[in-house]
Amino acid sequence: MSFKNLALTQPVLAKRLSDEYEKGLIPQCVLFAGPAYSGKMTAAVELAMTILESEGSFSTLDHSEIVIISSRDTSVRIKATIADFRKKRNKQSLEMMLFQIRVFLMSFHQSLLDSGDKSLFEKASTISDALYEISLDMDEKKLLQKLDEIESQAIALIEKRGGKGLFGIDQIRSIQSYLMYDSSKKKCVILENIEDVTPGAMNSILKLLEEPPQGAYIILVSRNMGRILDTILSRVRKYQVPEIRKDLEKAFLRDRMYASNFDSIEDYYYHLSGFDQERLIKEADSFLDNLLSKQAPLSSTLSSLCSFLDPYSAYDRFLSRVVEGVRERTLDGKISPLKAQSLITCLSAIYNESVTYNQNRRTMMERILKEVHDEQ
Repeated sequence: MSFKNLALTQPVLAKRLSDEYEKGLIPQCVLFAGPAYSGKMTAAVELAMTILESEGSFSTLDHSEIVIISSRDTSVRIKATIADFRKKRNKQSLEMMLFQIRVFLMSFHQSLLDSGDKSLFEKASTISDALYEISLDMDEKKLLQKLDEIESQAIALIEKRGGKGLFGIDQIRSIQSYLMYDSSKKKCVILENIEDVTPGAMNSILKLLEEPPQGAYIILVSRNMGRILDTILSRVRKYQVPEIRKDLEKAFLRDRMYASNFDSIEDYYYHLSGFDQERLIKEADSFLDNLLSKQAPLSSTLSSLCSFLDPYSAYDRFLSRVVEGVRERTLDGKISPLKAQSLITCLSAIYNESVTYNQNRRTMMERILKEVHDEQ
């Protein structure tokens, strides 16, 4: 097994997975851990499709026995890959678009219907049907109309689903029932960013891992393994996914995306999605200025910031830039190391709590400003 898609950016991990699969050494429960845009989901999906003996369906995820609950910057990835396909209309851009949209749609697998809003599942099914109509030889006018339709419906579905689609106890119970039904078939479940779920959901995942049904493969994906229960970590085989080597990332951008003028895949996706990176930097610097002052921000200013970040689920990216600004000012001697550490600790604690309990992001930003100001 080649794990050819993963091999483009993570060749060492691709070889390890290939060797272990050939020798029958892949366990039922695994975890891929690493930073964003490192290829964790590619590894998880390619492993699942290999187990299901359907490697040729990697981009379309056209297999009934795989469930994915993703938690990511979905709107950015979908907008970017649709824009990329509109521009290039080649096999690579089509596959990348299908992959990103299908990963999102797999959160509406029929096995999860009883634990979700049925109207959202119907909308997801409509988008899925529309994807099957897309082809490279399609009339240009019809193709562009269909892409507009898919994009608008997908973004509307993301907004109605709310947040990043964190899963809870009910979804885990539905998955358990699904895995136990007809154990003669192999089934794969991928749960992304499990560190962000509630304690109750994490305990439900633990129970699922303690005694997985026959033929069931549970693949966990995480950006921060340190926030996962030790009892969960002890029940999975852990695969560390490092940041993509710069030479491999540049080669991927050049050969697969024809975008050699970008430094990272993440930057290219955000650029294609229409996200204003220059405004992000200005907003982050202004936010940091406010954190360091004792003057409370205007409500309208905070509303404008949240309106800018919400459509792209860009709060991670925004706060990372704020932290980068803290470090830059510390090196310049404008902030003391003690103050910098206090700020970063506060930002991290409030963000982690907000994500874990799926709190409103505007409330999170208000909390950051209030708690930092109260400490001064």
